[in-house]
Amino acid sequence: MFAVGRFLNQTQLREKIKQQLRSSTDPVERIRLTALLRGPGGIRDIGRIFMNMDIDHSGSISLDEFQQGVAEIGCILDHEELLRAYNEIDEDGSGTISYREFLTHLRDKILNKLRERIVRDVFQKLDADDSGQITIEDLQGLVDVSKHPKVESGEWTEERALDSFLSVFDTPDNYDGTITQDEFFSYYAGVSACIISDMDFVLMMDNIWHIGDDHCKKKKKGPITVFKGIVGMEKKRETVLIEKYKYLMKKDPQRHHASHPSLDHIKAMD
Repeated sequence: MFAVGRFLNQTQLREKIKQQLRSSTDPVERIRLTALLRGPGGIRDIGRIFMNMDIDHSGSISLDEFQQGVAEIGCILDHEELLRAYNEIDEDGSGTISYREFLTHLRDKILNKLRERIVRDVFQKLDADDSGQITIEDLQGLVDVSKHPKVESGEWTEERALDSFLSVFDTPDNYDGTITQDEFFSYYAGVSACIISDMDFVLMMDNIWHIGDDHCKKKKKGPITVFKGIVGMEKKRETVLIEKYKYLMKKDPQRHHASHPSLDHIKAMD
């Protein structure tokens, strides 16, 4: 057992990843595990490194650029393994891989379809103007930073606090004021790696983003609030959410059902 509770701390996660690296023969999996060794932000940070490897700014990564990027992150692959990894990621057989193809493969085994759907719904909530990226303007009116200590003291404006919040999802020293869907997904892929069960991932996302507000019908039972599941049984909110998401994914996997979240609970960020 690596975790005493339901979440892996950084020491436990690193030890688990090291054991998997020692036994893995899949080169793409070894790249993924090497990224995760950097912590929850590892996938996000590796994505940025490989974006910078696009030396000719073609929007795709050549084999030479891929080899350079793999070496830079510290993943040791021989030439045959490098070719295997590159060809696996190059799904369309074009001879090159796009930045998105690369990130999708890295995230594939970390964010399963259920978790991916939840992260996508949250991104849709925050991307108020459907531009494909999140900006401070999108967050205004959604994220309440009025109780942030630096806002209350007058040291920061609310806009500065929102900017600080948004920067969490970008790579260190590379924040440009916008968060793309790839950056948002990569951030939560790293977070997902630390969370053992789908139930706990759903509960964590609901606590932060209130994803269940549209999916769970409340019913008072004395002082306790319970929720109706698909078949009307009274269940915990996170159980209902998993049922609902599995149902929605089966019925229409591409449709986004989430609405804007209530974020009153976000009071302070570092």
